[in-house]
This record gives sequence, C-alpha cells and structure tokens, in this order.
Amino acid sequence: MRIGSFFEGAHIPLTELVEFLYFWADNLQTTAFLHKNLGWGEHTITDWKNSLRDLCVEEFLVNPQPIGGPGHIVEIDESKFGHRKYSRGRMLSGQWVFGGIDRETKDTFMIPVQDRSAATLVPPRILANKAPGALSAQNAIILSIFN
Repeated sequence: MRIGSFFEGAHIPLTELVEFLYFWADNLQTTAFLHKNLGWGEHTITDWKNSLRDLCVEEFLVNPQPIGGPGHIVEIDESKFGHRKYSRGRMLSGQWVFGGIDRETKDTFMIPVQDRSAATLVPPRILANKAPGALSAQNAIILSIFN
C-alpha cells in the first residue's frame, strides 16, 4: 500500500498516518493535540505537517482551477510569504503570491509572482484562474481588468 504513495519510506504505522491525516484535515493539528493523541515527537509532527503543506502547495501550482462564475464574487489580493530573523524586525526574504477566493464556493487559487507590479499581475497567467462571468472585488488595478 505504501509503494508509490505519499507514505512510501515512512516508518510510522499506516493506521497512525491515517489518523494523523484525519486530524490534519479536521484542523485538529496543534502539536500538543497530536502529541497527546498519537504519541509522536515534536519534530515528527512538524515534518509531517510541512510535508502535507508542501503537497497542497504543489497541487495548487500543478493543477490550478478557474474559480468564480456568473454572479460569483472573487476576492483577490497579493501577499508576501516569508519569515523574520528571530521573529523581529523587517522581513528578510520571501515570496510574493497572488491569490483569490470565490466568496460563495470558497474555491481558491494562488500563483507565485516575482513582484506585485501591474505587469506581473495582469493576464494571461492571472486571468486564467478566473472563470468567465465572475465579478471581482479588491485591488482596483486588477478589478478594471476583470470587469
């Protein structure tokens, strides 16, 4: 069962991995909760949570889906993901990401971008994620393109 799957190479019983996936999917994923219920160490929990996050990011990037539709409102925005050294001061490094969410269906998209200039955020890559007829909210530069 493990060969060729996400679980290949894992040295944790499959029943515990499935239980971990259930907790993760149900948003019961604090380290203390998982340690108490699975008996895993902090590093194991962190590694598996990071692996699942990476899988989700890969799915967003490899299989983007258009969101919205006639009468739907798609909220869009850009963010910079990164970290601060010792959680202090200015952001040292990071990745700009442009994304959106359909208010009705909660479908989302995220696209890594080099910067947040109009030249970067404008079609065809960005508009490929908006379904025909979807209305847009936020970011006036993008709004005028979508409507």
